[in-house]
Amino acid sequence: MPHLTPHDVMTMFMALAVLLGCAKLAAELMQKIGQPSILGEISVGIFLGPTVLGRFRPHVYEALFPPLGRCQLCWTPSPHWGVVFFLLTAGLEIDLRSIFRQGKSALLVSLFGVAFPLGAGFLAASIFLNISVRKKERIRSSSRC
Repeated sequence: MPHLTPHDVMTMFMALAVLLGCAKLAAELMQKIGQPSILGEISVGIFLGPTVLGRFRPHVYEALFPPLGRCQLCWTPSPHWGVVFFLLTAGLEIDLRSIFRQGKSALLVSLFGVAFPLGAGFLAASIFLNISVRKKERIRSSSRC
């Protein structure tokens, strides 16, 4: 197993410091304007990722997040950890007492938030499948003649 050099470790900690510092700053700014802090953290991830920084300042992005080398050992599992910490943060911010107070309406909203899109997707898929099957049958029947 390859080992990280001191430069790789420094690069990793520098990237983490930039990510965490910018995320905390954006979260505080979002809270000041009355928005959820997670909105600022997600926006920092978009701006510092390949979507914005990697496209408009690729040399800065590659210096902060090297695409090659042993530093990839550090960044390969990081999306998984990010999702885990994101869900942990979201779970810690939930006020369960307010959910229990609004029990019936919260249950209905959550059920319809899942059931309606699922049902609509299933209905659309079955309609498109039937249309596709009919077109294939017409093509087969016209090619036999």
